[in-house]
Amino acid sequence: MKLSIVMMIKNESKHLEKCLMSIKPIQAQIETEIIIVDTGSKDNSVEIAKKYTDKVYFHQWNNDFAAMRNITVSYASGEWIFVLDGDEVIEKSEELISFLHSKDSAVYRTGFVTIKNFLGEDEKKSTSVPIARLFKKDKEFRYKGAIHEQPVIKAPIYYFKMQILHYGYISTDPELMERKYIRNTQLLKKELEKNPENLYYWFQLAQSYTMYGSYEEAINAALAAYEIAKKEKVLKDNMYIYIHLAGLYSLYNKFEEAESICLEALAVKDGYIDLYYYLALAQKNLENKSEAIKNFNIFLDMLDHYEDFEGSKDISVITYTIDHAEEAYTSLLTLYFKEKQYEKVLENKDKIHKPQLLKIVLPYIINSYIKLKRFSEIKQYYDTKILKELKQITDDFTNSVETDMMLLIKQEKDMLIDIFSRGEDIYALLNLIRKEDKSDKVNLGRTVIERLEVIDFNKLPNYYSEILYYLLRSKQLHINVLKHLNNITLETYFAYLVKQFKKECIDYIQEFLNETITDDSLESIRIRRVLRKILLFSGKLDNEKYKEAFMRYLKDGISYISQVYNENIISDERIFDVKDEEAAMLIYMKKAEELKVKDTVEYIKYLKKALDIYPDMAKGIKLMQEALEDELNKHKESIKEQIRAMIDKGNLLRAHKLIHEYEKYKTDDVQVLSMKAVIAIMENRLNDAEEVIIEGLKLEEKNFDLLYNLKYVYESQGKGVEADAIQERIAYSMSTKRCIDPSITLENFFEIINEENIRYVVLECSDQLPNVRQGEHLAILVHDEDLVKISKYFIPYQAEAAVHCEVFSINAIPGSTDAGLPRYPASIAEAIIKNRILHKGKIYVPCYDDFVRYIAEK
Repeated sequence: MKLSIVMMIKNESKHLEKCLMSIKPIQAQIETEIIIVDTGSKDNSVEIAKKYTDKVYFHQWNNDFAAMRNITVSYASGEWIFVLDGDEVIEKSEELISFLHSKDSAVYRTGFVTIKNFLGEDEKKSTSVPIARLFKKDKEFRYKGAIHEQPVIKAPIYYFKMQILHYGYISTDPELMERKYIRNTQLLKKELEKNPENLYYWFQLAQSYTMYGSYEEAINAALAAYEIAKKEKVLKDNMYIYIHLAGLYSLYNKFEEAESICLEALAVKDGYIDLYYYLALAQKNLENKSEAIKNFNIFLDMLDHYEDFEGSKDISVITYTIDHAEEAYTSLLTLYFKEKQYEKVLENKDKIHKPQLLKIVLPYIINSYIKLKRFSEIKQYYDTKILKELKQITDDFTNSVETDMMLLIKQEKDMLIDIFSRGEDIYALLNLIRKEDKSDKVNLGRTVIERLEVIDFNKLPNYYSEILYYLLRSKQLHINVLKHLNNITLETYFAYLVKQFKKECIDYIQEFLNETITDDSLESIRIRRVLRKILLFSGKLDNEKYKEAFMRYLKDGISYISQVYNENIISDERIFDVKDEEAAMLIYMKKAEELKVKDTVEYIKYLKKALDIYPDMAKGIKLMQEALEDELNKHKESIKEQIRAMIDKGNLLRAHKLIHEYEKYKTDDVQVLSMKAVIAIMENRLNDAEEVIIEGLKLEEKNFDLLYNLKYVYESQGKGVEADAIQERIAYSMSTKRCIDPSITLENFFEIINEENIRYVVLECSDQLPNVRQGEHLAILVHDEDLVKISKYFIPYQAEAAVHCEVFSINAIPGSTDAGLPRYPASIAEAIIKNRILHKGKIYVPCYDDFVRYIAEK
């Protein structure tokens, strides 16, 4: 037997068929046996294996990779042994076949192949590493190492150019990654417990953490390997430690550390391509632009003849950046642009072909053309590169052109518009319209209009809305152009236009709404609703126009949802089944409109619901609330007047009904609570009256009517102490400007307070007593201890024929004021009370000087 291909597998069904198929060309030309050892598969790996070989064996997994590899080797009978995994595929096996047929096979003992490790399903990212896989069979050949096992290698060694494609590191397969991660880390930690100074195991643990995305743990493990190698002075022989650590620092954005470790590594041993890439990347991010440019160029030069460098022959090293040429050029273009090397940007632009990378540098490429005044070449690049090869990034290109265009002077901007107006694509049409509009020639033919009617504007950036603006402006915009725009695009486009063209655009939109889309088709209603929404959000409408636009928006909006949504959704208010908050708001507004006449209270509730769910329309909804509140307040005042009238007439049944109607709108109105208490008193329901009054006083604790009625209730119940306490509250809470109770005459008032020995003096209008003209008022100074007694004869509001009276006290206690006594401090005020002057049966003070003179004479 010439060749034994040995494999150990476990749950490899995903790639196993492809793996075994890649052996077929070898079997066709070389006598080959396939030996497969299964270590406990639970999928259909064994069934697949048996289709390709009858040498399938079963051995329980023992947590020792080397031991399991040696079991596979023990079954081999071939002159040569080729080791393969179930997630690997042999690519272009011709070189291996030629070698085994040649005389070289008698000379060499070991063969190295390149393992290309794919890191994603799209196979765009990979790493490469030379690994020994072909071995001349002898009694000494074996593997060693419980994990990441290593074969015993004998010289001379043959280096194949062929590759084995490895799919086991694909991180988009989470189940596979999880399985391998748990298995590998457990084994490595177990080995490190036995041998904590094994730098290779620390390195492999770092790799496992890296592949799982645990970067902090990976860095710590890699540093552990680095420190051990440094202590043992073997870093030069283990460059993979440097490279992996540099890669981790870059991945974790620790660019200062990455630069430092790369410089250290290159000083130890040069020729490792990854180190130059990581170094350049770190320097780019550290804004060391000149060094970054130099090292990216070294990296790119090394790629051209990678096999000539030391790193390519180091079998311990995985090369991670072998396919990073375009990434390097992407960084270079960015750096050249920042260094204002615009020619260099353009020289290297064609080195990038990956759309995701080209998108990054498109702004630099376009701006470099502009900086160099090479305007026509921008269009040439657009036609030859973008439209022909990379159509998927057309919008990215035109976005960059549009951004730069905004910063150009008028002459240069017009030049770009003219250049890009030539062509058949939609961007050319936009610029053709711009060009013609600048010369006031916009009059698009029917052919162009028909073309616009089938363009999917929903996939185009906002600036294409300018096409609609020019149609709008020239009165050529038709619903057939707009009906293909979804609501989001329609709203975004016209919001963009209002921002760009401001008041002028608003006028055109209003004209379009009033003159063009006036029918009641569903499409017209939809478009009108969105456009009116734009007008409402513009902030450019005065209150009257806003109110008009809002009411029309509501009408169309309610009509739209009524036709689009199932009636059950609307009637049951299933707002979570509708598209967005706006639709939910319109459902609430529809319900509100239905209730406006029938139930004002419910109408208000639905307005509030609409406002809560879609506050963007707060202004319009609040206008409706305010209009209703005005009507409602008038209605409520009317009801209150009717209640008072019914109480005065003694029609308590009607008063009860009116109160019940009023309380649909408001239940905490103090005036109505006071009237309810009066009715309860009239009906001799004193306990009910007390309860209602106390409820009212919680809302307005100094309300005179409530306090007065509560005093009356307590007096009627024989609760004298409680009644006196209420009178005290009345005295201390009444306004200082009050009126003498009109139920007694002014003369009677003074007779009563004289009889009660209330100590007072009249400060103003004493010469007019007992007749005080309408509009004038009295000012009375009352002894502090008599304030409560005199308060019984005051009311806190103006009643017919009542005389205003301002009450002062010696010490300005609550319920009085000293504002009118600037020349009467407490000691003087007390003397005034003590030495009262009787004049025409009234006690008064004519003026301060007279009083002082009187005291002196007395």
